[in-house]
Amino acid sequence: MGDLTGQTFGRLAVLERTGRTAKGHPKWRVRCTSCDEEKEMQRGALLAIASPTAGCDLCEHLDQLKQEFLTGQTVGGGCVVDYVGRDRHGFHSWRCRCQCGAESMRETGNLRRAIKTGSIACRRCAHLGDLEMAGVQQKPIRSHSYQPTRPGRRRVDLVGEVNGRLKVVGYAEPHPITGQTMLLVECQVCGEQKMMQVGNFRGAKHCTACQGMRKDLTGYKNGRLEVLGFAHSADWKAYWQCQCACGAVVLLSTSALTHEHQQSCGRCVRDHQQRVA
Repeated sequence: MGDLTGQTFGRLAVLERTGRTAKGHPKWRVRCTSCDEEKEMQRGALLAIASPTAGCDLCEHLDQLKQEFLTGQTVGGGCVVDYVGRDRHGFHSWRCRCQCGAESMRETGNLRRAIKTGSIACRRCAHLGDLEMAGVQQKPIRSHSYQPTRPGRRRVDLVGEVNGRLKVVGYAEPHPITGQTMLLVECQVCGEQKMMQVGNFRGAKHCTACQGMRKDLTGYKNGRLEVLGFAHSADWKAYWQCQCACGAVVLLSTSALTHEHQQSCGRCVRDHQQRVA
C-alpha cells in the first residue's frame, strides 16, 4: 500500500496516517482545503472520491444552500446579496438587502421562513406594507424622534445637543454587531470623550470619569489651599488637584477639601511646628 500523505482527493488533503480500524483497514487524517475541517477517513473512501468538489459534507451542504438562496431574485421587496459566514451560534448567515437600501443578516432557518412567506423586506417596509393592506394611514414621524442611520431613513442631527454635563461633538463608527449609531460624547467638565449609543446618551447626565463631582470647585480656596482643577474620580468620590501656599501640590477629595480642619497640605504645618519646637 502506497503512502497517501500530501495527496489531494477532491477537497481533502491527506495529512498523515493515524492507524487502522478494528477490521485492519488503514486510516488517514485529512483536512478540507475550503473550510479547514479535519477528520479521519479510510483509504478506500478516499480513492472513491471522483469529483473535485466532493469529500467534505459541510462544504457540499453550503454549496447547496448557495444554489438555493443566491439566485438574484427579489422576494417581497428584498433579495439575498451574499453569504457572510457563520454567526456566533454556528449558523450560516446571509446578507439580505431591502428595496429601501437597508441591509440585515438572516440565518438559514429565518431566511427560509421569510422566503416561504414571500417577503425578505426589512421590518419597517414589511410593517408599512401591512398597514397599506389593512388601510391604516401611517402617522407622521415626529421631528424630535430618533431614526436609525440606515440607508433610506431619516436621522435627526444630534451634534451639539447637551444633556447635563455631556455634549455630542460628532458621530463615531456604527456598532460592529448591531449596526446602531454611536455618538462621540464629551464631558464639559473633565473633557473626557467616549462613544455612547443614543439611548444611553439620553439617559445619562454625567460621565463615569467625574461621576462623584457634584459641582466644579476649580478656583475654590480653603485656608492655604487653592483648587487647580479636577484630577480623577474613584468610588463615586471626586479628587481635586490643590496647591498649598508653600508650593506643594496634593490630591484631596471633595469632602476633605471642604472640611474646616483641612486648610493646608499638612507638610508646611509640620515644618513650622518643628521650627518652633
